[in-house]
Amino acid sequence: AFNSYDIQSGCIELFFQLNDSEDACIVRVRDVSQDGFEQFSTSQFISKDDFLNYVGLENGICPPPCRDDLSQNLQYQLFKKRYNINLNKQQERALQAVEGSNLLLAVPGSGKTTVLVARLGHMVINKGISPENILAITYNNSAADEMRKRFSALFGENIGARIDFRTINSLSLMVYTDYCRQTGQRPKYHIEEWDRKKLIRDIFWKHYGKYASENDFQELSSAITYIKNMMLTNEQILEIEMDYPHLNKMFQAYQTALHDQHRMDFDDQMVFALKILREDAKVLNGLRQRYRYICVDEAQDTSKIQHEIIRILAQGNNLFMVGDEDQSIYGFRAAYPEALLRF
Repeated sequence: AFNSYDIQSGCIELFFQLNDSEDACIVRVRDVSQDGFEQFSTSQFISKDDFLNYVGLENGICPPPCRDDLSQNLQYQLFKKRYNINLNKQQERALQAVEGSNLLLAVPGSGKTTVLVARLGHMVINKGISPENILAITYNNSAADEMRKRFSALFGENIGARIDFRTINSLSLMVYTDYCRQTGQRPKYHIEEWDRKKLIRDIFWKHYGKYASENDFQELSSAITYIKNMMLTNEQILEIEMDYPHLNKMFQAYQTALHDQHRMDFDDQMVFALKILREDAKVLNGLRQRYRYICVDEAQDTSKIQHEIIRILAQGNNLFMVGDEDQSIYGFRAAYPEALLRF
């Protein structure tokens, strides 16, 4: 399963504990045979405490996952019976992961949405968490609506309407428009797709001296989206100009045109929201107070800038991320599944 990861480049770090002694009993894999990890070589042995400190656990203490015996929990048994909740042991462990930072890797068909919906009900009904303090994020509007409907059908529309089910883009737009209203600024308005297409074609003509085909338009449009979602600097854009000449100048021309027209595109709302969260402590603290529990579905398809928005909002709060790094399908939109491996 790990053959697709490049250990040498640091895409993933792999350790094996060879025995249970207190001495240097953990090895870090430095090389691997073509057949996988049946054979590996290393020259680095470390102790348990050194390993735990290396991965950032304070004082070398690794808290165990929540493993309460729910079969003896009368409140949970009544909850299961009333709402017809039927989860296996692994799913119940995920349901119990309410406090702190939790990453759930779940393959397709493993009942992921069922667990997410049941967990939200458990949080509100069994844990007494206010629905207004919960932010449930998923990849697109249809998925957010579907999750809200499934929750409301099971636990009631009165609770479902109080949980904030939304996408990161809609969250970003809310942050931006609320900020503009509070500060008295005139918000930028979204550029229409046909107008954006004309703008990109005009920029392409100016830099290449020829009419942009549909493929040319799609490539430049995707490159602009990629730059914003991967948060690339001018220097990083210049590094990829070997494959795409004039990209940086075309990107700057595109941004200048949007600015002069007081417009923004779909990805700009995230750029603006992140800037606000980084620079305005009052706005950030207000959102952190509001969203004390954050749940993110399909996390493998979120981009780098989206992960950064989530990271900032979740600091000091409770975060539950669900995804499958092997199922990322939006690489062309700068999906960033590597964030799951570094969670």
